[in-house]
Amino acid sequence: MSSFVEGQTHQFCDSLETAGCKPYHVTRMGQSQPLLKDILQVVDGKARIVTCENQMTRSFQRGVPLSATTGEEITEGVFGKCDDILTKVAPEPTDPCLVDIEDTIKHGKYRDIFLGFGYPFDGLYLTRGQMIRFCVDYKNLRGRGNGITLFLTKDPTGEPVVVRTQLVPSYSLKNPQAGPSLHAFAIPLFLDRSQWGCDKDDFRFRVVLRRRNQ
Repeated sequence: MSSFVEGQTHQFCDSLETAGCKPYHVTRMGQSQPLLKDILQVVDGKARIVTCENQMTRSFQRGVPLSATTGEEITEGVFGKCDDILTKVAPEPTDPCLVDIEDTIKHGKYRDIFLGFGYPFDGLYLTRGQMIRFCVDYKNLRGRGNGITLFLTKDPTGEPVVVRTQLVPSYSLKNPQAGPSLHAFAIPLFLDRSQWGCDKDDFRFRVVLRRRNQ
């Protein structure tokens, strides 16, 4: 049973109609919980709508296949260091899927990268297992320069999080000849954090996201 009063619903419906909404628009919104959650993020000031010309990436490679995951994939041997989001989240098995890979072309905030795609976040998320699978299977597709690659996932509370993987030089005194290792860092999407130096051809970040409309 709805808690809204009749006056509120009439006012809301009048506003929708004035904005050009048709009955089928209302039906589609009512049937899409992820879309409604994204709309609430905008209304609450936690997200914003951006136009395509503000997009911060360009397509690099589309439809890259990821194999099925068990959710039990381990980080040992893949990452030299990683935040808890890749080690302590509940297992989540996934079916095979396709991912799209984008190159960054502008400086800016992490949130602007993913908002720029214009799709609900639920359609872009990758699970812990899928991120590990990509890092293992597609080393040659990671970002140039120091290999910075960005993924979008969610924390145990459902909040969107950017996972940034990058190659970090070894500082081992025991083995000074050791090569760089891959580290993974978790950054809340709506944290006011920017990324820089990613618009040069030899130092572009890669963005990996679940293929839209999959």
